[in-house]
Amino acid sequence: DRQCSSVDFPTGMSSYTQICGIVRGYQDGDNNAFGPSTNHPNLANLDSPYVDGISITRGSPRQHVWTYAARTTESDGEFCPCANNPKLRTEVPDFVGDDYYCESGFVN
Repeated sequence: DRQCSSVDFPTGMSSYTQICGIVRGYQDGDNNAFGPSTNHPNLANLDSPYVDGISITRGSPRQHVWTYAARTTESDGEFCPCANNPKLRTEVPDFVGDDYYCESGFVN
């Protein structure tokens, strides 16, 4: 089942200056990074499923920290900003800015 899910790590009243962690993802199926798919219609909204990948946010209301986008291959397709893709037809959402990384488990 390919659905969105989230995990909340409450900090209570503690302040912090860094967010550190490790995320392990597994690639399955046809991942479109920031492009439209059956999993998300590419709604450029932080509260929508805007990426095939992982979104890290903080606060309430949520603020974008980092996005890890997954694509079936790094150099093919119109929706992946991986590897300076010359076929790119989609834009990284404005709220993501340059705070993302895009990769595939398959290198071509």
